[in-house]
Amino acid sequence: MRCLVIGAGAVGGAVGGRPAQAGREVVLVARGTRPTALGEHGLRPRVPEGETGYRLPAVGARSRSVAGCTAGPPR
Repeated sequence: MRCLVIGAGAVGGAVGGRPAQAGREVVLVARGTRPTALGEHGLRPRVPEGETGYRLPAVGARSRSVAGCTAGPPR
C-alpha cells in the first residue's frame, strides 16, 4: 500500500509516520521550508515508545509532480 499525506505538520507527520513504521511507502506533501527540512533531517515523530526517525520523500505543495504523477496547472 502507498500513502500520500497532504500536510506534513504535527498531525500529518504522525499520520505518515505510523504507516512508515509498518514498512509502507509514504510520500509527504508540505508547504514552505518543511520539504527541505524533511529532506535534511527526516521525519522524527515523538511517540509514547520514544522518538523515531524516517527518511521519507517530501515534496512542496506547489510542486507539479508527486511520486511520479503529473498534475495540471493550479486552479
